[in-house]
Amino acid sequence: MRLFKQTQTDSLIEVNEIKIAKEKTLQSITERNLELIFGLELVCSEFAVGDHRLDTLAFDSETKSFVIIEYKRSENRSVIDHGYAYLGKMLDRKSDFVLQYNLVNNKNLQIGDIDLAQSRVYFVSTALNSYHLG
Repeated sequence: MRLFKQTQTDSLIEVNEIKIAKEKTLQSITERNLELIFGLELVCSEFAVGDHRLDTLAFDSETKSFVIIEYKRSENRSVIDHGYAYLGKMLDRKSDFVLQYNLVNNKNLQIGDIDLAQSRVYFVSTALNSYHLG
């Protein structure tokens, strides 16, 4: 997809694509700009819960829900399966998520303060296919 930015004279200039070589770079850029890109608050990076490791755990203060972000540098069909597994793990171990949020933010939220029905998974990738989009 071609992207453009508006100039002060209302002209458009095409924005050049920058290739990202490493998944970790994509994750770092996204985490540093979570508020700007998604309006989310970073809870932590590489959150381990049970036998899963979530790339990024974020919090949406507007909906009072968690957002799990999974990164892929290349096209990967199993990314959707990972997302469902992570959501299932969150529902199964919700207290771990709330505890992590409280520890990082020095807050005292209770499980009932979180709307788990609003929680979601975002996929950030440099390549998506019709399986991911459909």
